[in-house]
Amino acid sequence: MSHDMNEVLRFADRVAVLYSGGLAGVHRVGEADEQALLELMTTGRSVRVARRTNGEQP
Repeated sequence: MSHDMNEVLRFADRVAVLYSGGLAGVHRVGEADEQALLELMTTGRSVRVARRTNGEQP
């Protein structure tokens, strides 16, 4: 469990985001970009999930 995005993206395979006591979403690290995960963490809503290829940013 961590709120440090660099740590999460470095060590995790999947990310489960909790918001207001509930599960807001679960994504594989390679399929969600940092901005989409931060949006989910701060609003509880998944606006978009941009797929990355070979670690590249969208």
